[in-house]
Amino acid sequence: MPLPQAGPDLTSAVLATFGITALISRRAGTVMLDRLPPGTVVAPGLGATCFATAAVAVIFLSLRSQERNVVQDSRRRWRLPAVLLRLTLANTAFAAGYLAVVMFMPLVLLQRGAQARLPGLTLTGAATLAPLALWATRRMLTPRPHHIVLVAGTVLLAVLTLTMASVDNLPLTVSAYLAWIAVNGVLLGRWQALVADRAPETKRPRWFAFHRSSWEVAQPSVPGLATLVGSAAGTIGPVAFLIAGVAFLTVPFILKARVISC
Repeated sequence: MPLPQAGPDLTSAVLATFGITALISRRAGTVMLDRLPPGTVVAPGLGATCFATAAVAVIFLSLRSQERNVVQDSRRRWRLPAVLLRLTLANTAFAAGYLAVVMFMPLVLLQRGAQARLPGLTLTGAATLAPLALWATRRMLTPRPHHIVLVAGTVLLAVLTLTMASVDNLPLTVSAYLAWIAVNGVLLGRWQALVADRAPETKRPRWFAFHRSSWEVAQPSVPGLATLVGSAAGTIGPVAFLIAGVAFLTVPFILKARVISC
């Protein structure tokens, strides 16, 4: 039997395989972090590359794990806080939108007549632009509350994403994507900072482990959903962007200030 040839037809299968593999690796890390002391999880990985760094991690994390309040808290049955659930649901929507755009952008560019090298050049330009945008907005946005920046940013991401979904102009698509990357680069670190601010100090590892499940859900779900809906609509790329735009628009409704501040 001849092997399938590489091409756009294999996009969904490749992305689905990537999502499932990432899901397994993330889930394994989450289970280990939830059931084992941080030192037990972190130290072996560090020791494989640098014994000196591992020694520092073992000493620090061992001291932390010996604190009585941490041990007692880990033995109690943990109840999911409502604020953590809201943050995780909002980040799941954000992750779905992010992955839908990043996964299907090369396919959309090729469908709109781009030369074979343009997707690579676009991704390279985006990787260069993201840190510059973060540096340029640092002074203006650093004092702003995290949830305010996330709400405003996701609305802007939704506008840019829906623009890319609706237009059939290649230069406009590339320009909107570069602007999208710049906005997204400012937002990514805000999720972790918001969780760190809201989580009690002794429960931060568990909060971060649960919050990370948002990407575990989004990674395997996005390719299948985009393929299913896109196949029914007759085109996968723009439909993936449409799904992403809707996902971004749900974030402000989940991130309500009165809930985040409780």
